[in-house]
Amino acid sequence: MEIVVQGWANNPHRSQDLEDIRALLRANRSTLNMAEVREYFRLFRREALLEETLSEARVIRVRGRRFEWGRGSLAAASELGARYIAALQAADAGDCRPLLEFLEQTA
Repeated sequence: MEIVVQGWANNPHRSQDLEDIRALLRANRSTLNMAEVREYFRLFRREALLEETLSEARVIRVRGRRFEWGRGSLAAASELGARYIAALQAADAGDCRPLLEFLEQTA
């Protein structure tokens, strides 16, 4: 992973490196040491690329399942809706992490 990130950081026009990074993250997300992966991306000042790629992977995973508000309970749906709205508001203010965490927890 580090070699691919370094190659892309050195020459962002190498589009295959970028696709390889995305494919590696999608295919191996559950087995990767994400602390190490984050450190690789930080070393090459590519944290935004990592967050974007992880977001894409989460959206793909969420789209693969039917999402149900609260699983039939109005109280649970209300609580879930409130968390979703708060996450959207944070994203509107520039902080996407709560929305990504919401998607990950509800997928």
